[in-house]
Order: sequence, then structure tokens, then C-alpha cells
Amino acid sequence: MSSVLYIRQMKLKFSAWLYLTAVILTVSNFAVAQTPNEVKIGTQVWMTKNLDVSKFRNGDPIPEAKNEAEWAAYCKAHEAAYCYWGYDPSNASMFGKLYNGYAVTDSRGLAPKGWHIPVDWEWSILIGDCGGIEVAGGRMKTKTGWPENGNGTNSSGLSIMPSGENKADLAPWYYTNYWAAFWTSSKMEAGWTCDGQDGLYIYRVVNSSAEIERVCSTYERGLSIRCVKGNKVPEDARDQD
Repeated sequence: MSSVLYIRQMKLKFSAWLYLTAVILTVSNFAVAQTPNEVKIGTQVWMTKNLDVSKFRNGDPIPEAKNEAEWAAYCKAHEAAYCYWGYDPSNASMFGKLYNGYAVTDSRGLAPKGWHIPVDWEWSILIGDCGGIEVAGGRMKTKTGWPENGNGTNSSGLSIMPSGENKADLAPWYYTNYWAAFWTSSKMEAGWTCDGQDGLYIYRVVNSSAEIERVCSTYERGLSIRCVKGNKVPEDARDQD
């Protein structure tokens, strides 16, 4: 092989490497599939399904509320609990489980090993990587399954379905099929309350809009959870960057 031909082949290989690198860098700021149950968005890796565990990380079982009375009892006692959508286990494949806030903050750990429940600012980063508050919800929602033409594009790969929520003092399955709400592990700042009680920040995607909402919830609600890969981060970690 002549030296000229060898150099040309090396240039072609280098050009192909540069092109592939550019493609990877271009798509890495949005959605890149990792495994069937996770997706990389920006610098974060998120679960593509709602959390569906029945044990804490240390192996202790999480109590299941099988009806409204049991849900109300666990919440009144400030005990961790989960329930299925409609109290029907067959719905787990679509919606996972709904957990109360006491399960979220339980020291035994709710997220599987290698994952954590996101703090408030981690959701904020996700929203920014999905285009901002006004459009992120639409990019997170599935292409089908939302009522009244409320489907999204799912360009984020998060595949969010309308899992609704549950609360002891509300009608069962409050706004079922009209939104999905997700816990953060972030408590409200001192001096702030949610309906006059302590609460956690949550994020909500609704059928009627492409927006995503940041609101609060008391611990008695049953909401979905999406975990982020990696060890739990401090609340003020973003301020230290």
C-alpha cells in the first residue's frame, strides 16, 4: 500500500469519527435510550416507568392500602403506604404504584439501589432540558392514553401516563386520567405550608396543557415517583456549583 493511499484512508476514518462524535454530542442534550427502563436526558438518567417497589431498600415491606379506609388509616398514623391505581393490582403494569409522602421521606429508603428520588432542582434541570415549563409536559407525555386530545409527543422518552392521585379526604382517584403527579424529596421551606400543613414539592403534568406545574402536596396524597440514577444529592448542591 502506498503512503498516499494510507494517509487518505486515515483521513476518511478520522472524518467518520468526527461526524459520529458530532451526532452523539447533538443528541446527548435530549433523550438517549440507555436500557428499556431508563433514558438519558442531558446529564441525568431517569426511569421511564413509575416506581413499582413493595419493599424499602433495607428489605422491610411497605404496607399496601387495599381500600380507602386503609389508606386513610395509614395516613392518619403518619405511616408509609402505597396503593395501586383504583386499588387494583392489575393496573401496576401501566401506572406502577402510588406512594404517600411518608413513604417518600422514610429513612429506610424507597428508591432502589443506585437510584434516588429527585430533589426539587433536579426536576428543574429536567424541565430545562425538555424545553422549559411551557412545553416540557407535552414532551414527557405519551402519544396515546390521555383523554380529550391531551396526548404528548414523548420526545423526551419519559412515557408519562395519566396516573392520577389518591388522597384520603378527596373523592377516590382524584382527577384520574387527567394528570400525573410526581413526588420530589424536597420539603417546603420554613414558614411555608401546603393547605396549612407541612408538605413536599411535586411536579404535575396535565391533559389540558403542554406545560408542567410545580406545586406542593401534603403527605396524605398518593402520587407517582420517577427516580434519577445515582446517589441522593443534597438540597443545596446546585447552589454550590
